Amino acid sequence: MARQLKAAHEQRHDAAGAHATARENVIGAVLALDSRNYRLVDLPDGAGRTLVNDAVVRRRKDRQQDGAFEELVQRYALLNDATRALDNSAEESEAAGLFERWAALGRAHPFSPGGRPAEPDVIGPMVAAVMVRAAAEGTGTVEPGHLRWAASELLSAAATTPCAVTAGWDVQNSTADPRTADRSAAMGLTALLSTPALLQQAGTTEEAARAAVLQLAGSACIEVRSLLCDAITRLWDARACAGPGDLLHTAGLEALTEMVATAGLTAQEEDLEIPRQPFRLPDPVETALTQGTPLVDLRLVADAAAAVHLAGASNCPHGRTARQLAEALSEHDRLTWAHQPKVMASGAAGWRRTHDTVTAELALDGDRDRLEEYLTAFEAAPRALAGLLRALADRATSEAQVRELLAMWPDMLDRFASRDNAELGQALLPRPTSGALWTATQARGLIRAWAPLYAARPKLADHLLDVLDTHGLFGGQEVRLALDVLGDGAGAIPMSARRVVPFLARVLSDDIHRMATDAERARYLLDSLAAEGRQEALRIQHFLEESSGLN
Repeated sequence: MARQLKAAHEQRHDAAGAHATARENVIGAVLALDSRNYRLVDLPDGAGRTLVNDAVVRRRKDRQQDGAFEELVQRYALLNDATRALDNSAEESEAAGLFERWAALGRAHPFSPGGRPAEPDVIGPMVAAVMVRAAAEGTGTVEPGHLRWAASELLSAAATTPCAVTAGWDVQNSTADPRTADRSAAMGLTALLSTPALLQQAGTTEEAARAAVLQLAGSACIEVRSLLCDAITRLWDARACAGPGDLLHTAGLEALTEMVATAGLTAQEEDLEIPRQPFRLPDPVETALTQGTPLVDLRLVADAAAAVHLAGASNCPHGRTARQLAEALSEHDRLTWAHQPKVMASGAAGWRRTHDTVTAELALDGDRDRLEEYLTAFEAAPRALAGLLRALADRATSEAQVRELLAMWPDMLDRFASRDNAELGQALLPRPTSGALWTATQARGLIRAWAPLYAARPKLADHLLDVLDTHGLFGGQEVRLALDVLGDGAGAIPMSARRVVPFLARVLSDDIHRMATDAERARYLLDSLAAEGRQEALRIQHFLEESSGLN
């Protein structure tokens, strides 16, 4: 490829000195395509290893760019260290050191005419976010001049985020490279609002900082909103409210409300493939949310919904306001979920998880009112019902919560077991997923109540066998119940079933079960599966026939 590229270029541009830039690019590409030019080098301070093309480096040196490679390595190491510091995995005292290294690179933070920072200089906002957080948390010494630079850097970075209402394109959720300026601003800017004194030291005003946070809250980028919610929640939990005028709580609640307000999306026109258009919800947003129309982009508001529910736990004026917004979001969910377009529902896992978790936690603590409202709202949405039931099982992490879960389950089986939906059928047989220990009596009681309702439903057999394994149950009655769920028709057992043949083999190999009537049913199913040509069944059949005493 390199030789062909070089020959084609020389054929088109054989005049000496013509198209010098193109020629330089071609030569660079030819050198880059030659694997013999590469070697691995160690990065500074144990930051890892990277590939270096020696031929390209030599050519840069020949063109008097001797420092280019060294600067590249320094930038790469600084980028990694700044990322670790933002993730709280670096030494807390690194803030000053990061700034010194950034300043030593000898570059300001240029912005392109379009408002986005030049690609290599996303490091500046990252370093700035680390410094502001260190100053707010008192974990590092930050010089006043450096803090002013960091604040200015983050305010400028916040201005680069596209607004969800006016961006003119769909929301963005790229996790390929989260190291962009607006994401760094989302991680560090809220820390400026910790105290008025910090704002003064940073050389900025409360109004400017709050305006920048609001701009980030209205971003069309899901990651920006998510990071901002994380920062608000962390600071909200770390600092007690000082009263109605508390700067941090006021600004945090304001930002969460802005996230909801800027997530408006016009209703889907029936039978018309017209893209839904973003718009700003009218004030008060609580009223707009409870009209029963699916007019919110659930992808944009999912993280805000979770943060609002957490903020609502605070016993302060801001917490009470957050609870009102949280209730409006929950009511919007109940009223509109069954009518959400499929595209929106499929991308709203975070939204669904938030509301299912809150509802489950309340129910397991004895407050079933919200649960009952959701069960009624989801009567026609079996997949949503299944998610809610799974959340109940996931959140039952204590003995008291397990008892509460099992106390409500007979009613769940009575109401929903008749639905012909495999996902809902699985959810109606929960198993501990959070480390909570169920007693054998509790597990047997639930399994024996569930299995008769799903006789001859082989699609659910794998799930039942998983639950039996989880509880270590393999008694005579459990084996018979599993065989009942499998039924008598091997053709109905899905090809994807991974537990059925090993289960049948275990029944036929067990000293107790192979002598009982269960063995006849198990043998019939195994032989039927083998007759259909299923390879695993054929192997087990051959093994059993060769085993002594089992022929």
